[in-house]
Amino acid sequence: MRDLAHRAVPWKKLYDPVLPTIFLKWAKDNEIAVPPELSEKVFKLKGETADWKKNYDVLHAMYDQHIADWQKLTDQLTAEILSGRKRISEIEQLLLDSETASGTPQTLKPQSPVERQNMLKVIFSMAVGGYGYKPEDKRSPVVTEIVGDTALQGIVVSDDTVRRYLNEARECLSEWRESSR
Repeated sequence: MRDLAHRAVPWKKLYDPVLPTIFLKWAKDNEIAVPPELSEKVFKLKGETADWKKNYDVLHAMYDQHIADWQKLTDQLTAEILSGRKRISEIEQLLLDSETASGTPQTLKPQSPVERQNMLKVIFSMAVGGYGYKPEDKRSPVVTEIVGDTALQGIVVSDDTVRRYLNEARECLSEWRESSR
């Protein structure tokens, strides 16, 4: 039995020196008879030994399961991201194809200052000629008429928008009249 215990040390089954509880567990695992009184007294003083190998194996299995779960989740999210990117590419291609087919890009180009001035001149001229707008009036019922007429055409424009354009045009009026002389 002594020879067996000495051979267990290099195999890391026992240590030198070894705790009595570890030795008793090793003896039980190797079916070596130990007096029951000795076992009772040792376990009474030292308590049961923990099976560290078993505990390690259980924790390692849990760890491996967590890693597998996270890997599965990562794979699912990666697949969703790739699917989303593919869908975005398809939609971008459809948009590009529709722009090519219509010959006009779907994005609005910025308005130049000259274009803005011309737009304001047209709005102002239509308000004066078509609605009797008087630029010297502080508040004009013309704004409400313009909003009403655009609504009849199915176009929603707020009073503030119409008023803002008319005010901007009124501010440029003297400049326009001087440049036309």
